[in-house]
Amino acid sequence: MMLNEDTAPPVLHPNAVIRYDETWQVSICTKCKIGVHGDTMKRHLTGKHHCYCKPDWSPILDALNGKPQPRSKDEFPRPRNGIAPIPDLKVWDGFACNLCSYLITSRDAMHSKHWKTHKDVVCRTEIFYRPVKVQVPNYLFGFTCYFFRS
Repeated sequence: MMLNEDTAPPVLHPNAVIRYDETWQVSICTKCKIGVHGDTMKRHLTGKHHCYCKPDWSPILDALNGKPQPRSKDEFPRPRNGIAPIPDLKVWDGFACNLCSYLITSRDAMHSKHWKTHKDVVCRTEIFYRPVKVQVPNYLFGFTCYFFRS
């Protein structure tokens, strides 16, 4: 059965501040460079960064209605390491542990985590991590990183 034009969902305008990524099935704010999960979309668009009124945010929500996407931070996809960067998500300088799969954007957090997790393997003066470029699917609601090859 085909949908006629009157029942087809509206399409996001190409210049809309929100872009829906079909591959990862996530909504990305192209201005803030973050993923925004479905349950926070209206709050994101009406918040201090955008201050949209209903005529501005309503067509975006209508266009996203029915599209599969995360409803919470825990449902965000976790891309495998080494993939190409996802367009419109911010790229950060980060660090990857050489002994496990831990990734983070803070050198201090890397040291702290490593000391707690691997203190029996290395001493404090050893370099146990390497710099990488990372993307954070949604830095406001969860800080899971992955790195990609540049």
